[in-house]
Amino acid sequence: MAEGSVTKEMTPGPDVVWAVVSDFYGLDKWIPGVTKCTKDGHDRLVHVGELVIRERLIELDNENRSLIYSIIEGSPASAHEAQITVDPHGQGSQVTYRVTVEPDEALEFYKQTYAGLLEALAHYAG
Repeated sequence: MAEGSVTKEMTPGPDVVWAVVSDFYGLDKWIPGVTKCTKDGHDRLVHVGELVIRERLIELDNENRSLIYSIIEGSPASAHEAQITVDPHGQGSQVTYRVTVEPDEALEFYKQTYAGLLEALAHYAG
């Protein structure tokens, strides 16, 4: 399994950014291309065009501003787990997206994808 991360500093404070990140079922509000995000038990179904991705919430830690989830269907990876953390940084925030994925060759795809998601998050949050 391969591990990697991407990080972005953002102007909004950590509470503002965490309010967006911690809304596990609200991806369609801030990610371009996500047409619908629905709750299905502890999973979310993320609709991107004709593709439906099933993601499972593993841990939501409001105190430490950390969210862990796994893609369980609709991914090119055979195994996937990601963690998003939001930390104070100066007057703003630093957001880190960590991913563990198999096969190893999928790591760069996910790092690029998550770097784009952090850009969208920064734009949406403010």
